[in-house]
Amino acid sequence: MYRLVLILFSLLAAGAALLTPALAQTGSTRAQDRLLEYKRRQLPQVLHLDQGQVDRLLEVERRHQPGLNRLRQDIRRDLQRLSRLLDRPQPSDAEVKAVLESLQGKRDQLQSLRQRQMDEAAALLSPQQQARYLIFQQQMRRDLLQQVRGLPGAGWGRPPGGGLQTSPPAPADTQLPDLPRD
Repeated sequence: MYRLVLILFSLLAAGAALLTPALAQTGSTRAQDRLLEYKRRQLPQVLHLDQGQVDRLLEVERRHQPGLNRLRQDIRRDLQRLSRLLDRPQPSDAEVKAVLESLQGKRDQLQSLRQRQMDEAAALLSPQQQARYLIFQQQMRRDLLQQVRGLPGAGWGRPPGGGLQTSPPAPADTQLPDLPRD
């Protein structure tokens, strides 16, 4: 059971990590600060933690965020470089292969860093808290993705209502903060 929860927790973390690039695309540290404040308010209730435990959990996120952001940015650059290569009439197989290998190496590093972050977070939580955290992050990610989709220029290549199941809005005190549209 513990192993299943840990696996689910890791999978959620990998999915939740997709959210950070969306926030970074807004160019707003204010959005990240508001998200942090939201977590600070909600995690004690959801996970039955005291504020010290919440602070330790959020510190794990803060400590890993710069490395995760750097790797995501490097991956985006490699993808852009790969796209430019493929736009050429006759791209060199050697160049494409080099970019692909670089991209895979960075993805492996990103997964490794995500796993370290999840292991550190899991060490702070009981199996039930891990399960609650998994569900909390999944719902938060879904809500944020819906908000990001509404931002100008934040297209995801899907038509409006593109297949994601929407859930009814949460009560006002538990809703995620609106992302700034600056």
